[in-house]
Amino acid sequence: MKKYIFLAFLVVVGAGGYYLYNNLEIIVRKIVNKYGSEITGTKVDLQGFKLNLTTGEGKIQKVTVANPSQYKKPYLFSLEEIYVKVNMKSLTKDTIIINEIRVDKPAVTYEMLSLTQNNIGEVLQNVKNNTAKTDKEVKETAEKTNKSEDGGKKIVVDKIAINGVTLEAEVTVPTLPNKEAQTIDKSIVLPNIIIRDIGKGNNGDSVVVAISKVMEKILSEASKAVVKNNLDDLKAVAEKNLNKVVDDVKGKVDTKGVFNKLKL
Repeated sequence: MKKYIFLAFLVVVGAGGYYLYNNLEIIVRKIVNKYGSEITGTKVDLQGFKLNLTTGEGKIQKVTVANPSQYKKPYLFSLEEIYVKVNMKSLTKDTIIINEIRVDKPAVTYEMLSLTQNNIGEVLQNVKNNTAKTDKEVKETAEKTNKSEDGGKKIVVDKIAINGVTLEAEVTVPTLPNKEAQTIDKSIVLPNIIIRDIGKGNNGDSVVVAISKVMEKILSEASKAVVKNNLDDLKAVAEKNLNKVVDDVKGKVDTKGVFNKLKL
């Protein structure tokens, strides 16, 4: 009899683990896609999440943050894979503890519409403006439904490492009269970004606040790189580009010896 009770117990535990495994991906995708989109004001898409229930290690597959509609590039931010290490015991509690998140080689694009308007600044401002409002809505929804998948749980993240962020800049600058504007492409690798102890000071942050902190840090660092490399100074970029064109022309002329053949 005890044998059958033990087997029944294993079936129940196994069924619970199967349910958790299969529904965790749905819950994570729902939370990130829904609330990430509300925070950024653009479409956020997380395509998949797999978690090993034995080790607590998992992978988030393909995350993209769309550009605002008026920009040419489809994505402001994109990455192929995120490694996560979760404290499995915390999954059944109100505060989920994530020991580590590691992001390798994400890509951020930078585009300018004018001297005062660019995609990074626009989405960064959206994040700052929308976080508090979205966080309030999430808490109210979770209280009404009493469901953790509505964002009711809190999160503590010990460490987030974002390595090898590539900033792909596309800057359109004016040229000579009656000539088409020129587009300059430049790729910059940002210093690695480390974020520690998210949510530790107040027994966990809400999912919305945690996402907001990560997005704000990445976009702020990208914005600093734009300023450091003078990509937001159209005049400087245009002059540098024009000087390069002039130097290239001079080089070709000197190589062909045209000036040497001219007689006054």
